[in-house]
Amino acid sequence: MAEDFIRLCETLWRDWLAESLDVSSFVDATFDMNAAPEPYVSFNAGRRPLIALTTNPGQTMPHQLRSHVQQGKGLLNRGMDYAEAARILGPFYKRELSPRNPAKHRITKLLQLSTLLGTEGVLQIDVCPFHSPTMPKKLALIRESAQHGLLAMYVEAVQGYIAAQSVVVVSAVGTQKSLRSEMKVSPWLAWLTTIAGLDLKNASFVRLVSRDAKTTCGAFVSSGSGVMKAHVLMMGSNNLPNSEALKVLAEGLLRPAS
Repeated sequence: MAEDFIRLCETLWRDWLAESLDVSSFVDATFDMNAAPEPYVSFNAGRRPLIALTTNPGQTMPHQLRSHVQQGKGLLNRGMDYAEAARILGPFYKRELSPRNPAKHRITKLLQLSTLLGTEGVLQIDVCPFHSPTMPKKLALIRESAQHGLLAMYVEAVQGYIAAQSVVVVSAVGTQKSLRSEMKVSPWLAWLTTIAGLDLKNASFVRLVSRDAKTTCGAFVSSGSGVMKAHVLMMGSNNLPNSEALKVLAEGLLRPAS
């Protein structure tokens, strides 16, 4: 089951290069199909990486354009398989993204968390492999993933691949109420949590950042048999907290299950 995801990613890559991807009208209208699919990116990922589950690649960059890839003008070329592309893309993003880019900050924090947890680098996996300049409509994406099509097959493969691996999800949430263990999560947050393999009913809640009496960043966590799962919720920002809060998160994940 785990290898199904890797094989599917290679098929996505080859079919995109051949301009033969069979996608639904929703996918075609929502995402930039002229940009290379980017299902996962490796940041020094070893055999036991920390999986960072994210939504989908953002706005298209020049090196991802079909014309650049097919003509070998830049970072990627049609002679490589996707596994090689993923190993190249990670160091490129880490090096080239602006320090002010939230994605750059998130990569840095994820690598810090991986070190604290003793995992081997970070493998960033997107629940949708296609680029879009803005966040796709959440409920529409959930509905599409439940259909019998390429995206549904892809999401199922992602879920199977990461089921027995350590996973962290990072989500922005509203700023009205303090985050707490008994909070009701939205369908979107619940969907991501399910894909990550985190059972909220049996998860612990760790408070990570507080302002006065209000918890502004927290995480649902669970661990067992060497597998750690976390869904980090941060008010107003799709990112991870500061280094001290990351240590608290790591302690919560490394604590033996009760």
